[in-house]
Amino acid sequence: MNISLFANFYQPSQLTTEEIEILTQKH
Repeated sequence: MNISLFANFYQPSQLTTEEIEILTQKH
């Protein structure tokens, strides 16, 4: 999964890169 697409899905800046990495690991 591309982080860019994932970030676009969750555009709110509340999500940090660390949280995005955790979410991608869960998926």
